[in-house]
Order: sequence, then C-alpha cells, then structure tokens
Amino acid sequence: MRINQPVTRVERHLQEGAFIVSTTDLRGVITSVNEEFVRVSGFTEEELIGQPQNLVRHPDMPPAAFEDLWRTIKAGRSWQGMVKNRCKNGDFYWVDASVSAIVENGQIVGYMSIRSKPAPDQVEEAERLYASARAGGPMEDPERKLRILFQDMGFKNRVWTAAAVEAFRKTSQEFRKRARRDTGNAKQLDELDRLFAAFYATGQAMVTAYQTQGATKGNHIMADFDKASEAITSQVRK
Repeated sequence: MRINQPVTRVERHLQEGAFIVSTTDLRGVITSVNEEFVRVSGFTEEELIGQPQNLVRHPDMPPAAFEDLWRTIKAGRSWQGMVKNRCKNGDFYWVDASVSAIVENGQIVGYMSIRSKPAPDQVEEAERLYASARAGGPMEDPERKLRILFQDMGFKNRVWTAAAVEAFRKTSQEFRKRARRDTGNAKQLDELDRLFAAFYATGQAMVTAYQTQGATKGNHIMADFDKASEAITSQVRK
C-alpha cells in the first residue's frame, strides 16, 4: 500500500456545492480531472493525469477501505464512502466519495469518482472507525468492513445524482465544442444547438429518474437519451 509523506494537521475544504470529478482507467490511473480537484489537492492537472489515484491517498486511510472499494466497483456496482485525502504539501481534506464503473458495450472500461463536501458528523464517525481499524480494534461486523459508511447507493443517493448531472453537463459541453469545431455550416450549427439542448435535457431527466422513480423509468428514458445522442452523431456526419 502506498504511503504518502509528509503530512500536516492542516485541513482544507471543498467549496460549498462544489464537486471533485475524475476518471481513471481499469488500473486506477487518472485519465481526467476537474478544476476543483486541482484547487483542493494542490497538484496541477499535468501532475495528476497519468498518475495512480492513490497519489492523493492519506496514510490515515485503512487498507480495508480500498479493498472494499475495488471489490465493489470491479463487480460493476457503485461504491460510496468517506475518504481522507492528502494534498501535495501534506495538508488533508475529507470527501464523501462515490465511485462507479464506466461501461461501454457491456464492458467496464474505467471508473468515475465524484466527491463532495461531507457533513461534520460524517467526518467524526469516519475518524472513529478508521482509528479503530488502524489500531487493530474489533470491527462491529468484520465481514462488512466499515459498511456503516461504505454503502452501494448508486443513483439513489442525492449527492451522487447532483454530481452526475454536473459531470454529464461538462461532458455534453465538451462533446458540443468538438462537434461545432468540425461543422462549418451555419444552418447545421443552429440544428446542433437544438439537438444538444434536447440531449442535455434528456440526460438530466434520465439521472433524476434513476434517483426518484427507479431503474425501470431510468432505463426507459435512457432509450430517448440514446436517440438524442444518435441524432447529434447523424447531424455531425452530414
């Protein structure tokens, strides 16, 4: 297990309403990061991309946490838990992390992690459990390995849902920018604007449906989402 040193007792905080978003490949190597990740961690984007996610791992984190994380996401399920991370200069910050698989054509091709600012009571409980784990103290249920905090929430978690919408918006904007760059006709650009508006609205509806109405409704809207995506692809090819 990687041990990142030195560490300080100085705590940093995520901004209210902000999310740290990053993606990794199957080995946990970082492939993309957002501005909040750069701001809080103190690393530049260039220093993060291509490095293992455990670059920001704090030595206070017990191995059981990451064993549980990898077992869960490799099975294709979403993982949620409290994580203490280390900044480049040794400071630390707590996050409420949600990690899920990125699936293409039925195969897991990577992982997306979205982290938000935790509540103070969540941090207190995590510190207590992690201290017990590091000291070799008895766990309340050894098989669960900190399951009090590590729960497979998926889209039912409101923080994950809000973060998923933000991540989707960013991806949509980047896709739109590339499409506009490759399309020179003014009429086509107007049509692309209309299609992207529908694309984004459908994506928001899909994520919200998974949260509030369950998988059946979410899957139904996903079909509309796929159609909206195909419409954009067809327009770009014209």
